[in-house]
Amino acid sequence: MHLVLKSSSDHYTWTLPTTWLRNLIGGNKYLEHQGDARIVNHTTGDMCVLQFKESGFFSNAKNEVEGTITVGESRKTMGLTGKWSEVLYHEVEPSQLTILWKARSLLPDADQYYGFTAFTIELNEITADLRGRLPRTDSRLRPDLRLYENGYVDSAEEEKKRVEERQRETRRAMEARGEAWRPAWFELRDDAVDGNPAWVYKGGYWEARQTQQWPDGVELW
Repeated sequence: MHLVLKSSSDHYTWTLPTTWLRNLIGGNKYLEHQGDARIVNHTTGDMCVLQFKESGFFSNAKNEVEGTITVGESRKTMGLTGKWSEVLYHEVEPSQLTILWKARSLLPDADQYYGFTAFTIELNEITADLRGRLPRTDSRLRPDLRLYENGYVDSAEEEKKRVEERQRETRRAMEARGEAWRPAWFELRDDAVDGNPAWVYKGGYWEARQTQQWPDGVELW
């Protein structure tokens, strides 16, 4: 994953730890992150390595993280500690901690909404400034998800079956014609940092949204 800040030209990449969904079959379901997250500023040389600790049956290390920030060429390090679900501290000294980040409280009745945060629960919302300005392939327009969000579970299930069958038919028809999917705004290139294949934005989306002249494409829904 790459992020370039236009204000400073700082170029960040990061990797994520492994995420497990525990008690999928029965019991209290919860997410657990394990392994390292590595965040690098390629412009300044700053680097952060966060270790997400594994919690065991006899361990109290649930959601605990520890890490270090290494600052540029000085190689000066800063300690980090905390819990990814609650708070992250800068470990100034073993007995002195400064809060860097604190999780917001869960929404009311969060247990009825999969424990979603305010950010997550708004991801599928189409606000007034976006209404009528999205390409028809935008996943926020998917009808079965909208029905499910609005509480129409049975209708959502039927609509999901219809959407999936339509997409299977489209794929079969394309294969019969010898056609393949071609992304409109991304292309596969070798990553400039690690050399692995990566999808890179090639431009065109924001211009199309400004003019509302979208490229031709299949009807997904």
